[in-house]
Amino acid sequence: MLVLDKAVREKNIEKLLEIEERISKSWYYSSLRGKTQFIPYHFRSAAHYTRMKHTNDVISCIRLFGSGLNEFELGLCRIAGMLHDIGHPPFGHSGERVLNELMAEYGGFESNAQSVRIAYQHLELPNLISSLCIKYNHVIPICTCSQNAPLIKGIYESENFLLTLSRNYDLEELKAVVNYADEISYTISDIKDMVTERGSMSLLESYRKTDYLDVCKVIIEMINQSTTQIASTILTQFFFNSKGHINLSTFQDFTRCAAVISKQFLIEHEYAMKEDEYSRQILSCLFESLMQRRQESVLARNIVDLISSLTEQQTLTYY
Repeated sequence: MLVLDKAVREKNIEKLLEIEERISKSWYYSSLRGKTQFIPYHFRSAAHYTRMKHTNDVISCIRLFGSGLNEFELGLCRIAGMLHDIGHPPFGHSGERVLNELMAEYGGFESNAQSVRIAYQHLELPNLISSLCIKYNHVIPICTCSQNAPLIKGIYESENFLLTLSRNYDLEELKAVVNYADEISYTISDIKDMVTERGSMSLLESYRKTDYLDVCKVIIEMINQSTTQIASTILTQFFFNSKGHINLSTFQDFTRCAAVISKQFLIEHEYAMKEDEYSRQILSCLFESLMQRRQESVLARNIVDLISSLTEQQTLTYY
């Protein structure tokens, strides 16, 4: 690892390409093809987004926000884009909540913390690369004491040393670029999926109550084009100033409004409730079964590592 870290610090772009290849060939990355992005598994068709499809969009959108970065920095952002959802479990945020409850006595479960853990512990990536996955600079308590305790954002105790290292690496600008690419990508893909499911009329009605109806109209008009093309268009028309800098307050207000509409869509059409039922039944059964059969040396965290790396189809098969 130290050799890799030195190579990264020396801006060895070839080494970054090797790291990209290692990630792309890992099961953790491949499993994103079978994990929920927005429309839950039991309602999803080939037309809907998966975590993998979303991840590819994030990688493609990075250059839209990273125009001031050099090729090495863009390479780091690409890797961060590949890793940003790698810790997400089957059944999306429903699965995350269930696993967090099951792990209440063992440090909880949180998708971003899991991404850091996978990068460092399982893929054995360099410290700098693993630090790129850190989204919340907070250590999750080992015992959250109650199964009803709210999900705490952060990193696990086992990777807490990366917090100090990440400050030394000064990665905040690169993380911001990836975060903006993530936000614009899932906002557009949610709209695409909602239109696929229910058409555009009710969606436009929801956006009519916001300041972003015109943005939604442009996305719907371009719905058959790539997310990158749509993102470039709406950023240029609505969110970039004359100097090519993003108006962050307006952009983030838009993505917040969009997230509220997306969440309400899942609730109104009962996707969220049904997904909660499926994930609780299946993931609880798998966790309890594996805990009962485990050898003494096998930790609960290792069991959740396994469960969270499964595709939704695999959880059903094992269930």
